[in-house]
Amino acid sequence: MFGRLSFSISDIKDSLWFRPALLTIGAIVLAFAMLWIDHTALNGENIHRVWLFEGSATGARGVLSAIAGTMMTVVTMAFSITMVALQLGSSQYSPRILRNFTGDRGNQMVLGVFIATFVYCLLVLRAVRSKEENLSGFVPSLSITVAIVLALICIGSLIYFFHHASRTIQVTVILNNVASDVFDLIERESDVDHAHVNERTASLQEELPVVATVLATGPGYVRGIQSGKLESLATGNDLLLTVLPQVGDFIFTGTRLVTIQRFTGFRPESGPGDVDTEGDGDEASGI
Repeated sequence: MFGRLSFSISDIKDSLWFRPALLTIGAIVLAFAMLWIDHTALNGENIHRVWLFEGSATGARGVLSAIAGTMMTVVTMAFSITMVALQLGSSQYSPRILRNFTGDRGNQMVLGVFIATFVYCLLVLRAVRSKEENLSGFVPSLSITVAIVLALICIGSLIYFFHHASRTIQVTVILNNVASDVFDLIERESDVDHAHVNERTASLQEELPVVATVLATGPGYVRGIQSGKLESLATGNDLLLTVLPQVGDFIFTGTRLVTIQRFTGFRPESGPGDVDTEGDGDEASGI
């Protein structure tokens, strides 16, 4: 259960929506905080500073509408063009390009900044009121100034995104990412004692009857093997478990994952558990 939970948490962190969602929540909190400051500290005060927005309600609406509309247009065009380029690159080099792109923290942060700016502008825009609509009128100068600052940050993020995305499809970067993933996996599994299959074990695999076989429920890559849990299950129930695929292998639906053989007359009520395959080829499988 804990192994499957760790895979789920890892998949969530590597997804393209997790960090953008957090940044969007932060933008909502920031918008209400800035509007509160404008209402309580700056509303009615004759404050004129160079760094504060000093336009009318019409100008404020124009600025916020321009920022919000531009942000969504730019991020849609940028990510659409990049995904086409990555799709072509994945067909030539490796399908890992697309997975590395969606799991890259830099790309997630760029997408999150654009979406957060869009949401922030919408929330501030709904609070702008002209004198014709309200006797006092309300133009949140500080909130609009923050929106302009966020727009400048988005411009810098866009430049970074194009530079970063162009490097993603380079062969050297692809090989370096693959090697890093392999080394990280070796480091995580280094504390597990993987005994070599000796002649006695090989003979037992031929002699003992196979009582069950665990099959893959879906396609995917094998990301890890819970050796400790499988060993505990085998020793506790007097079983011989043989894991067929290796870490990094791609398996199809119905592929044999584990064969279960028994030393005694014990018949297990269920399989070894924690055998999970998910995804459409890009997701990983856990054993």
